[in-house]
Amino acid sequence: MRHMLILRLVSRHIQKLGLKVDKRKTKLEKWKNGIGDIIEKKLRKTLANIGSVADVKLFNTVLREYGVLLTNNRSLVVNIAERKCSYKW
Repeated sequence: MRHMLILRLVSRHIQKLGLKVDKRKTKLEKWKNGIGDIIEKKLRKTLANIGSVADVKLFNTVLREYGVLLTNNRSLVVNIAERKCSYKW
């Protein structure tokens, strides 16, 4: 009798997980380019602040650091090895 209760508990748990996965999958299908509405708004705001790349200069070969000048007169340092950027906005 106890084995049936455990099996029932596990099957109900699996069923609930399946329903959650289905709900999330339908939400993901509504997203554009794999991102949701909130992230898309943040990206648009960030892209508006960034501008376009105007010039790139190598600062340090060993550290793989590059200086990037943007069209909106902002500049930043990009470190390729550490995957870091010095933007402050």
